[in-house]
Amino acid sequence: MNPISNPTTTNSTSDTTQFSNPLHLFREVPTLHTDRFVLRQVTTADADDVWAIFSHEEVCSYIPLSPFGSHEDALKEIEWYASILHNQTGIRWGIEDRTSGRMIGTCGFFYIAAEHKRAEIGYDLAFSHWGQGVMTEVGRKVVAFGFQELQFNRIEAKIIPENVGSEKLLTKLGFQYEGTMRQSEFEKGGYVDIAMYALLRADFTARLASASAVAVATSSTNSTAAEPACDDIQGSAEFIKSNARSPFDQETAK
Repeated sequence: MNPISNPTTTNSTSDTTQFSNPLHLFREVPTLHTDRFVLRQVTTADADDVWAIFSHEEVCSYIPLSPFGSHEDALKEIEWYASILHNQTGIRWGIEDRTSGRMIGTCGFFYIAAEHKRAEIGYDLAFSHWGQGVMTEVGRKVVAFGFQELQFNRIEAKIIPENVGSEKLLTKLGFQYEGTMRQSEFEKGGYVDIAMYALLRADFTARLASASAVAVATSSTNSTAAEPACDDIQGSAEFIKSNARSPFDQETAK
């Protein structure tokens, strides 16, 4: 979900200077690549695509935004992406479809708490691309970046409980359900419950190790018999093989 206000308050009695925010290394959003998509910085040149994404009622159904009524709304959204990177509270990638060259969604982190090595993940996707596994592919890349490059220990996701598509996605990415905060936020004229999901570095590392073992076993036997137990592990195995270094119908959550 988009934060309503910038969570930059600090405890004056605590010395947090010993904690380094990993975003200080990035003046621009680094470009990432998956098989089908390029994850890159969103610019004002993408305003038409951003408007097309967020002007659709279904896309905004489970996020605290009303459908965009003008391109000015799109420019404000892009400005927010730039501001969270500038303030080192978040980072947001635009999802560019390699085939069309159009931006079809966004994904990234916000509410980064450097002292706790914790962040919240958010994502949204053009309605025309729902049900094509886009956020599963993109989510794996972004989550890996969070743990491996930004050195997070915990990545959280907060969704409306009715958002079944996001629930399936988060489960596929390895997130665990931790509970529901009743009437936690006031959105669109009413209080809403918020379901909390989280993925820890230790769990992420264990999943990669398991996927690596599956990949090695499959390679050594040169047989299709040793198939992974589920497609999220298969995706992790493909990540291992393509990165040699030390969910579904509805895919929308801010």
